[in-house]
Amino acid sequence: MGDIAIDSDGVGGGVVDYLPGTKSIVNNSRPIGRRDINFQNLKTQLVFTLSEMINNNKLKMLFNLSTTVKEDISQELSIIERVNIEKDTKFSITPKDKIKEKISRSPDYLDSLCYLMLFKIKSPQSDPIAMSF
Repeated sequence: MGDIAIDSDGVGGGVVDYLPGTKSIVNNSRPIGRRDINFQNLKTQLVFTLSEMINNNKLKMLFNLSTTVKEDISQELSIIERVNIEKDTKFSITPKDKIKEKISRSPDYLDSLCYLMLFKIKSPQSDPIAMSF
C-alpha cells in the first residue's frame, strides 16, 4: 500500500486516515530535503521534479491514453510556469486558481503526476518512473 500519495488538504485528510501506509501530501508544506533550490512549498518542488523527469525522458506511461486525455495532460503541463522570476525570491509556480481560470477546469492530471514525484524525492534513484494501470 505504500505507493499511494494523497492530497491531504481538506477532504483528503480523512482518506489518508483510513488507508494505512499511504503518503500524505500537504501542498503548501515545506519542501523536502533539497537545499540547493529554494522552493516556495512542496507542490512547487514536486512540479520542478516532474519537469526534470520529463525533460530527461525518465517518465514513462505504460498504458494507452485517449486523445482527449493526452490533450488535457499536455494542456495542463504547458500552462504551468515559474512566476516572479525577476524577483530574488523562492522558486514559485502558477497558482492553481490561475490554472483553473485559464483552462476552465481543475488540473487533476498535473496534480496526479506531481504527487507521483513524492516517491522520487523521498527515494532518489536514477531509474525512470513507469506508470501503469
